[in-house]
Amino acid sequence: MIKRQKNHGKISYVVDLRESGNGRKFFKTKEDAQDYMDQQAKQLLGIRETRDRKTDWTFDQMIDVYIEHLENVGKNAHNKIRTMHEIRGIKVDGTKLCTMRVRDFVVGDVDGVVEAINKGRSRKTVLEYMGHFRMLLDYAVRKGVISVNVFTQLPNGLVIEGAEKNSFVKDTPISEDIIHAIADQLDGQWKVMYLFAAYTGLRSGELRALEWSDLDFDNGEITVSKAVAYDRQYVFEDGKRHERGSMIIKDTKTAAGTRKVPMIDFIITMMREFKLASKHNGTRVFNSRSGHLIADSRFPEILLKACSQANVERIRWHDLRHYFASQLLKVYGNDWNRIKTYMGHTSIKTTIDVYGHWIENDAEKLANRNLLNDKLGKVAAR
Repeated sequence: MIKRQKNHGKISYVVDLRESGNGRKFFKTKEDAQDYMDQQAKQLLGIRETRDRKTDWTFDQMIDVYIEHLENVGKNAHNKIRTMHEIRGIKVDGTKLCTMRVRDFVVGDVDGVVEAINKGRSRKTVLEYMGHFRMLLDYAVRKGVISVNVFTQLPNGLVIEGAEKNSFVKDTPISEDIIHAIADQLDGQWKVMYLFAAYTGLRSGELRALEWSDLDFDNGEITVSKAVAYDRQYVFEDGKRHERGSMIIKDTKTAAGTRKVPMIDFIITMMREFKLASKHNGTRVFNSRSGHLIADSRFPEILLKACSQANVERIRWHDLRHYFASQLLKVYGNDWNRIKTYMGHTSIKTTIDVYGHWIENDAEKLANRNLLNDKLGKVAAR
């Protein structure tokens, strides 16, 4: 609607499109205002036509609709939503999956998705991701976007090859340049959380459960004793079992998970500044905008976007923990007991199995590096 108004003796014409999310625009002439309205109407019509032509939907559109569906259903949704954000950024034969039309996805493309997801993940995780991807296509069939789910046409079923128990650890550690290139694309709390994770090795669940009382700025130490977990609850309605879960804070899974982790000077300074600027006065360090626990699905979503903006290879949030381990190896060499303690592993065998291949033939050289604070302080403060 175009409104004529007079302000300080000047006449202007206002196009009010706040209901459609476009705000208000002011024009000197009614003709200019009408032209703008016509353009907006055409654009809105085009969006509606594209949305109505479901057979032309891209995976980006399909994933958005599916996530909206999952949020409304609420049954074990957080894992599936996280998977959707992850697969949105993969490439199939050099083409971004999110730009492909769902109807153009064929049986031969399934192997490409498996190959992309398989990089840096265990076989169990790959199977879980592909299961969620199949559910996405099942939903596409129900919505009329496609007529057949290609998974039903696989001649030998879904085959996952090459993924081993510890394949989630890269052959070489992530470089400092990549870590900081990604950090440059983040701001506010997410940048603080990202750098904190990279230079303390805390898991995302431990990070979200952290309280200010756990940070000892005077002694440069973090007490890790809690983690966020998903509490599955089941209810029976209409003779069927339904899952109703929620995020809770509980003790770490193992006794080794309860530990003391050093804070370098850079992290101490950053966290002190963050505390002063924090809008939340509660005991928890990191919160959502509404003051609640941060959803698990937000981590891959934020990190995927930052990796894309930095134009670097996609990494997972858990890779920040591996990065911290690589820095510990540079400082402490083969002092596996110390590294095991800082990482919160149950046994030294776990630590060696996961990270041992990074220091082959270099133990003596790495053992003579500078102390942890000197080394990481210089890197982090870049």
